[in-house]
Amino acid sequence: LHKLLKYQLNRYIGSLTNGVHLNPYHSWERGLNENTNGLLRQYFPKGSDFTKVTDAEVQESVEKINHRPRKCLDFKSPHEVFFGTVLSYTKRVAKVALRS
Repeated sequence: LHKLLKYQLNRYIGSLTNGVHLNPYHSWERGLNENTNGLLRQYFPKGSDFTKVTDAEVQESVEKINHRPRKCLDFKSPHEVFFGTVLSYTKRVAKVALRS
């Protein structure tokens, strides 16, 4: 009975995840997840006490990450790709007359 329940439970969980099984401690199987963790670590270093982190700090870091241009998105930000907008990340330089 135990083996049957285990089999059925594994099959049910597999159907929920479309058969994707990620092994613990195999970070190379979770590329996007690990990359996102690395981006978050820029704002919240390892060992940070998250009970002291405010919602505003989390929201600010999420905004910065979502507006950061990515090479894989042809140097567009995830925000630009998702919402179909174009953002300018550089300030226009005022033209200066050169003295001769």
